[in-house]
Formats: sequence, structure tokens, C-alpha cells
Amino acid sequence: MGPSTNRREALAALCHAQWSGWMRYLYQRCHVCEDGSAVIPQEWYKRWLRQAMIPYADLSEAERESDRIEADRILAVLNDSPPVRDSDVDVGSDVPGGGAI
Repeated sequence: MGPSTNRREALAALCHAQWSGWMRYLYQRCHVCEDGSAVIPQEWYKRWLRQAMIPYADLSEAERESDRIEADRILAVLNDSPPVRDSDVDVGSDVPGGGAI
């Protein structure tokens, strides 16, 4: 495996960690129905829909900081730097890794 393959694998692992972390966070907030389906509470639905529909520049400072932390994780892989760990950041307690989404 060459350097670009290693970097690609590292980025893929990071993408999976980001996605799976988000999924765990989302499902922890859902109500699981008898039939096994999950319902997102209205307050979270409205919040996440708002965030999905507005440009980055219009997010709150805390929301932008949460995105910057994710960007730092990507940059760490691209720069062959030590990874940014959840324990390295403290921007709130509303999302996995501490971000304020």
C-alpha cells in the first residue's frame, strides 16, 4: 500500500467514524416504536432541518466551531498529523465530540 492508499484508507476510516458517531447520536435521541421504527422528536427535527437548509456562514458561532473541529480531523489525516480526539476539544455538550449542533 502506497502513501496515497494509506491516506485514502485513513480518510475513509475517519468518514466512517464521523458518520457512525452521528448515527449513534441521532438514534439516542429518537423514540423507538413497537414496530422497530424510530421517530425523531420534533425539537431535534426542526433544529437539524434548519441547520441543513442554511449556508455555513449563517450558522451560529458554536455550530461553525463544531464544523471546524470536523475539518481539523480531515486536515490531520491529510497532513499526517496526530488525530484530533474528542477529548482535545471542548465546544459544548450537544453533539458527539463536544460540538454544539
